[in-house]
Amino acid sequence: MVITTHSMEEADALCDRIGIMAGGGLRCLGTQLYLKRRFGDGFKVSLTLESEAQRAGVEALMRLLSPAAKLVSEFGQQLVYALPIGPGGDVATIFNTLEKGKKKKGITEWGITQASLEEVFVKVVTNWENELMSKPEIAEIEGNSVSSIFTWQAAADATYNEEDTP
Repeated sequence: MVITTHSMEEADALCDRIGIMAGGGLRCLGTQLYLKRRFGDGFKVSLTLESEAQRAGVEALMRLLSPAAKLVSEFGQQLVYALPIGPGGDVATIFNTLEKGKKKKGITEWGITQASLEEVFVKVVTNWENELMSKPEIAEIEGNSVSSIFTWQAAADATYNEEDTP
């Protein structure tokens, strides 16, 4: 059975495999986990600290989990880090490291999330748009936005088809 939807939550709940289309073509196909691991940006780790003084220790802990860890959001004592998926970057390792180090590092609460299908969709479509815009014949089109390219291409196709019909 094939279901089409614009709701990534619906697709996540109902489907065993998901295909993402852009520009009228299938750009990727796979299970939710495969798509999230392949096109997602890893994990997001949310932390709440006892005080601001623990920041340096938490930064060291995040670098231990992934040298490429990046602070993406902060509000008071709440921090959110992006952890790219790499060797040893599985949920169990992150979970064990945070549980063992939370008291020493002054972490009162923490949580981990994986990329959503919505984020995956946006990344796949953005990659396709960037690839499209890197082609010299497309990049030279006046007003080179993707929507104007489709309008131009649709008009060109319609004109071509009309001339070809007997």
